[in-house]
Amino acid sequence: MCAWKADVISKLDYSNIQCTSPSQLLEEDPNIKYEKSPSDKYCVKLNDCDLIDTNKLSNLVLKFFKLEFVVVLDLRCNQLTQINDLESFTNIKILYLHGNELEIDALKPIMKMPLTHLTVHGNPLSLIVDYRVYFIQQFPLLKQLDFNGITKNERNWSAGIKVNLNSKRENVILQKMKTVLQNQLYIQQVEEEAQRQKAEYEAKKLQNEKVEDGKKRELQKSKLGVK
Repeated sequence: MCAWKADVISKLDYSNIQCTSPSQLLEEDPNIKYEKSPSDKYCVKLNDCDLIDTNKLSNLVLKFFKLEFVVVLDLRCNQLTQINDLESFTNIKILYLHGNELEIDALKPIMKMPLTHLTVHGNPLSLIVDYRVYFIQQFPLLKQLDFNGITKNERNWSAGIKVNLNSKRENVILQKMKTVLQNQLYIQQVEEEAQRQKAEYEAKKLQNEKVEDGKKRELQKSKLGVK
């Protein structure tokens, strides 16, 4: 999944090698024999490895070429909760992080990368309501996010949005449910009040009817007394 022209980029492929950290791969050979790129552009693949961190990633890459030659980094489909040791990768344009366990705070090491393509879907951070807006704001060169293109109109619109990183979709759903319950409670209270008022009206009406019946009986008695 190295989205770059095949004739100008070479791969350093450690994908599908079961390990929890790049530090465990320092003595391992890549899946495909490393070949020097004629353009000094490389794609480093560490997808589907069960990684929980990226410790010693720079050491692993430096065995083959300089860090600034890495333009594509594929870390998708691991168990990553943090992505450390990435600050020295200053030229990464394409970064695949989808299918991990990353929160928004874990992405600080990538914020200075000149990214044009980024994937983060399938991480807890993607539950943030406006996460797409947030990344568009953070990366002015970004052309695609989660394989969806970014239009000029979307970028202009995103510029005016204040993102609340604590507002997650699950929280919004819970708030909506709370609002629904509150509305249902209000409706129930209104119905109960209407029933109470109706009961009071019926009781008062019955009492008035009894009073009227009493008056009628008294009137009839008085008429009989006169006779």
